Amino acid sequence: MKILIPYLHDDGGLELSFPMNVDYTKQIFSHTSEDGQVRHYYVNKLHQMAMDLFIPQRLINVDLDHAKYLITNGGIEPPHLARITQQQLLRPGIIVDFGANQLMVDGGHRYIKLWMLKYSPMTVFWFTEEQAKKALLAFPNEYKPGA
Repeated sequence: MKILIPYLHDDGGLELSFPMNVDYTKQIFSHTSEDGQVRHYYVNKLHQMAMDLFIPQRLINVDLDHAKYLITNGGIEPPHLARITQQQLLRPGIIVDFGANQLMVDGGHRYIKLWMLKYSPMTVFWFTEEQAKKALLAFPNEYKPGA
């Protein structure tokens, strides 16, 4: 059995492709909220939107409680942490603000590395939920007509 994976084209089109046809620089972040809603964000598109739309940057404190949360729930991998360079620590993360809570869509590993090095704060692009919707992907098995 061959496994097909979703691939986002530069024009916004989505297709299922074999892994050899995929540009792995196109990073996707998936999140399941407490109410069971699954969201897939095209991270590279969010970074491009941040530049094109002048999305505001904010400084967030790097703190122990959020570091513990990311280590427990954020898929933080030690080999990835070890590869992060000082230069990469300067790249802003991405946060989506849902009003009552926020979601770090990009930058979790950098956040932990900053915490390990006792550096604070971290720069992030701060998206509203409405702005970030433009970077959502709908995978075929989750697609609901009219949604």
